Amino acid sequence: GAGAAPTFQAVGITQAVQADIEAETNQDTYIPPDLMKYHPGIAKCWVHYDTSGGTPTTQVSHNVTSLTDNGTGDATINWSITFSSTNYCVTGTTRNEAATASDYFIGVHAMATTNTRISTTREDGVNTDVVPLVVRF
Repeated sequence: GAGAAPTFQAVGITQAVQADIEAETNQDTYIPPDLMKYHPGIAKCWVHYDTSGGTPTTQVSHNVTSLTDNGTGDATINWSITFSSTNYCVTGTTRNEAATASDYFIGVHAMATTNTRISTTREDGVNTDVVPLVVRF
């Protein structure tokens, strides 16, 4: 004889919340695109900006509202999302487009939940405006 027809049970999938996404405890939930910014493996903010004219000018960015010029080679990056803490990682790259052979270093001065203050310094310790500068959070 013929066996019983299979039966299916509806499984309810719920949307993840920020705390579960950050803690990576959202195994039985889904993360919609607008909440992906909370996932630990995703860059929350990034900015590519130019300081060669003396004032930081955003070229392209994600979740960045503005740049504050604090002086030569010193800027605060303000973003449109608020981090849940100041325990995050800042990475940055730059290159020397001048004819000099100096290396540049990116230093982090202050990390807040709404912004980060960074500087670019030549190998001789002098702050300098550089182009381009790419920073990721």
